[in-house]
Amino acid sequence: MCKIFFATFIFTNIARAGAMRDTTNVTEAKALGGDECSTHVVGSEKRSSHEQQTEICKCPEDSFILGNHKKCQTNSRYFNPADVSGLGCACKRCPDIVAMSTIREELKKSPRVSEMCKCPNGYSAKCSSFAPRRYFDPVKLMGKDCRCQEVPTTTLTTTATVGHNTCATAVPGSTKRTQQEKYTEKCKCPEDAFILGSARKCQTNSRYFIPTEVSGLGCACKLCSDIVAGSLMRKDSKFRVAETCKCPTDQTVKGEGKCSSLRNPRYFDPSVLMGTTGCKCLP
Repeated sequence: MCKIFFATFIFTNIARAGAMRDTTNVTEAKALGGDECSTHVVGSEKRSSHEQQTEICKCPEDSFILGNHKKCQTNSRYFNPADVSGLGCACKRCPDIVAMSTIREELKKSPRVSEMCKCPNGYSAKCSSFAPRRYFDPVKLMGKDCRCQEVPTTTLTTTATVGHNTCATAVPGSTKRTQQEKYTEKCKCPEDAFILGSARKCQTNSRYFIPTEVSGLGCACKLCSDIVAGSLMRKDSKFRVAETCKCPTDQTVKGEGKCSSLRNPRYFDPSVLMGTTGCKCLP
């Protein structure tokens, strides 16, 4: 009887000590100061609501965390310092990447949107090895010395209207937009579909495109379910979220190879899993 009591006493105290250590770690994280945030990511500070958050640090409004390491390329202003310590991340603004650009106001509260920056109306981001466009992903243009340049009037005039055949020839399954005179991207894939192909210009995670930019590249209109069986498009995908597709609630992407190595197994970037076979949404 004494042995049982002694064993129970020891086990209880070990468990209690472990819980105290966990509590200490959480407390230390929650007590993190603003200076310690900026030590890990230059220009950042502690969130006022850090006690209720996992990502307890933030970059200033209209800025986001950025750097050469993949973990610095979340297109978000919020982060956990332990995840990015020593990786050279910093808080950056859109004009730091492309001169004259600004953050898209409608996307400030949409987390981790891909094309979160924009040039003024009538301007496009211009730099080498990148097709000019008004909206852009700061990660892709980082370090390329880009700037917003005015779109020539002749360019706007010659592409003022296009026909159904022009769109469908460039990207099978697409059609012209009904109010195309208002847009630079004159063509569109059907609702819940997006342009996709092996060429980089086919991987915009958008349903809209300029036919002359993608003609002959083998792009096509695809559904999320074409890539992963049972998946569907996210409602916020119109903002060009990198992980455009998702599995239904309580299901994740499963299969071999890339199918089982996603950072977030429920949400996925179709261009990452393109060409893989056997990926499915399963409980």
